[in-house]
Amino acid sequence: MDSEGQTACGNAAVFPCNGKDREEGEGMGITNTDFLMAFEVLFSIATWEYMKHLWDERIAPARQ
Repeated sequence: MDSEGQTACGNAAVFPCNGKDREEGEGMGITNTDFLMAFEVLFSIATWEYMKHLWDERIAPARQ
């Protein structure tokens, strides 16, 4: 860490390297943010697949 509080990962107060600078070589594991980002990705994929299903089964046949 330099004199301005910067580490290799950025500002130590804002981005503490995901906890890796607390104990050498150990992170915090899966955090709430990691879980929420994974949920967001899975929800987006499920929504996309459902919209494709609606298009194929209902909207496209009705346009013909």
